Amino acid sequence: LILKATEPQMVLFNIFDDWLKTISSYTAFSRLILILRSLHVNPDRTKAILRPDTTVITQPHHVWPSLSDEQWIRVEVSL
Repeated sequence: LILKATEPQMVLFNIFDDWLKTISSYTAFSRLILILRSLHVNPDRTKAILRPDTTVITQPHHVWPSLSDEQWIRVEVSL
């Protein structure tokens, strides 16, 4: 989005994506902190965990990969 910009524009992102539809706000906040801390410690490993193969996609209006709840649990344990 930023790289394709041709003019200044205000864009609002929800850093929790659609997580709050299926999990509590506490769990979503904990997941976000876990991801951000792991990105700080080892960015390359974190990116590999979040996107283990090319079949994992990120929806255009999301920040994080679109994973099922079970996949997110595995990611959280790996991080």
